[in-house]
Amino acid sequence: MRDTKTKRNRVILFLVAATFASPITIFALCQGEEEKYRKFDGQVYYETDYPALFSFDSRCRYYTDAQGRWRCEILQSGTLYLPPRSAYQVPKGAPPATFPAIIINHGSGKEIEADRRYCVIANYFVPKGYIVFVPMRRGQSNADGSSKSTGIYIEDMVADWQSASPAWFHDTQCDSGGCYREELFKQQADQEVVAAVDYLRSRTDVKSEPKDPEDHRIAIMGSSYGGVVTVFANRRTIGQKAVVAFSPGAQQWSDEICGPNEQNCGTPVQNSLIAAARSANKPAFYLQAKWDYDTRPTIDLAYAHAYGSNDPKHSRGWNAAIFPYQYPCPTSDPSSCVPKTHFQSIHTGFFTDPGVWGPGVLNFLRRYDVK
Repeated sequence: MRDTKTKRNRVILFLVAATFASPITIFALCQGEEEKYRKFDGQVYYETDYPALFSFDSRCRYYTDAQGRWRCEILQSGTLYLPPRSAYQVPKGAPPATFPAIIINHGSGKEIEADRRYCVIANYFVPKGYIVFVPMRRGQSNADGSSKSTGIYIEDMVADWQSASPAWFHDTQCDSGGCYREELFKQQADQEVVAAVDYLRSRTDVKSEPKDPEDHRIAIMGSSYGGVVTVFANRRTIGQKAVVAFSPGAQQWSDEICGPNEQNCGTPVQNSLIAAARSANKPAFYLQAKWDYDTRPTIDLAYAHAYGSNDPKHSRGWNAAIFPYQYPCPTSDPSSCVPKTHFQSIHTGFFTDPGVWGPGVLNFLRRYDVK
């Protein structure tokens, strides 16, 4: 027990030190940044159409064709940020220009401002030589309706399953909404995120290793719901070199702390995230702002990642930090912050503030060859 506490304290001490590592800079939403990147809304990253006979897929738009047959159409799209045309210009006879790429897994909500709010992330990374792609997951779109992906939004699926008369088929053995939500997160990691990685790997302008053209320099990044999906994606090797998880499950954490060998502790999402971090396949950076809903996900996931390998004495590549951020409550009494709109502003605002976390994340990506 003493050894376990010592190990955990090492992680916590590292995180506490990181809270004083960076000043606070607020980024405004982007306008007129064409000289820094080219933006493409509605970029299709997965598309299929097939007869829907005996299966149900929540990614589908179901319809009846001209012959009266029931079919499923899946069309998933997102917002793509590319370097300016000048970055693609190379001397005659030189190989084409290629760039490392970052997938951004967005948070919750049917409408995501990937075309506006996430441009601050493109503003930071594209001038440094990166391609940035924000794939919309099933049933979600940009705020203006562009880049809409077919299918059913995750919270609508959970609500339908919990209703007295479900309208859709639910292939689950779960007995709670938390359990079902965790299953759906994993589905999105295994389907949407995999499809987004495959799309980037198919692009000729995404950099690969000189000796292995199938080994691409791709990172997966995500915040909140997208951070959860990112951690779940990293339990598999799908073509990523590293992942960066912002605030994964910050509202899913319970007061029960999961140790390295405990099972069924905490909430279903909490427990499953810790298991995924314990079996992570690639280096991960776990990070949050100090005044997020709950910063224990960063501590617990870093701990699970660090000591979950077959060789815990030497661990695997990882990083973790809790960054300083402005105290969100207007008074000195946290209990006065009800409803928790101030904590929500930190939860969502931190991810779109690369002036705070950008240098650390950039160093992490470069360390693991996403460069």
